[in-house]
Amino acid sequence: MIYKDKRIVKLNLNNTYCANLLKTDDLNLDEGVFNLQRTMLEYIYYDGCWYHIKPIYRIEFLYNELIGSYLMHKIGGRTVDYLIADDYGRNDVFYNIISKCYREKGYKYYGVSEFNGLKNDRAIYDRERKPFDDRRLKKLGSEQLKEDILKLSAVDIYMFQTDRRFKNITLELDRENNLRLSKGYDYEFGFNSPLKYDNFFYCNPYLRVVHNEEGLTKMIDAYPEFKEYFDILLKVDIQEIKDYIESNYPIVMERDSIINRESALKKHDVLQKVIKR
Repeated sequence: MIYKDKRIVKLNLNNTYCANLLKTDDLNLDEGVFNLQRTMLEYIYYDGCWYHIKPIYRIEFLYNELIGSYLMHKIGGRTVDYLIADDYGRNDVFYNIISKCYREKGYKYYGVSEFNGLKNDRAIYDRERKPFDDRRLKKLGSEQLKEDILKLSAVDIYMFQTDRRFKNITLELDRENNLRLSKGYDYEFGFNSPLKYDNFFYCNPYLRVVHNEEGLTKMIDAYPEFKEYFDILLKVDIQEIKDYIESNYPIVMERDSIINRESALKKHDVLQKVIKR
């Protein structure tokens, strides 16, 4: 049974059941989504819904998952919402977070490589080292998909996200064959390394930008929508983030974590300059 209190979840596994996901068609799950051998129980079914359980091994990662979801809502993006799981019985895991599975029955879901035929290869970016590269994004026919990618990219750039790899983006095709991103997930590697803030470049399967005046200017000139998103995000300070987490979850942000994120946000002075020009 799932008991909800201030977004904390207590799982009594006697009253839930684990499906053999390899034989479950309703969710269109593929083997890349889960590893039953490793996690033992990565999805549970309760009260007509599937829930995904994700182990979190560092408090920093937990903060980032909660922050990413909050920021996506701020700019009107689609995202999974998180609960914190307690009493899960995994002694090696600091926390677990639970989210309602984003996969809708009757919809189709694809990995980027599977749908677009793109290779999971960052070398094309690293060889040429362009300050801004949107060649793959330009080729997309779906305007809704482009909008979804831009919103996710804006949040990632704000958070200095370093892990928006192919497996961390999923494409969704609804019953009318409308293509867009699935709900966003995997924000844990934002604010990950203070050493990388000064030389940060953002990369996802569809675009790459170097976090300097030239790269950010080219990106915003090409996609003016970014200005709207960053106007909202850059008004979010560490106090708002702290208040959100502590008022909605049974945790208190550690002082070092606050200082780390505060120092990261100060590195957006270049982005502030580009937005205001």
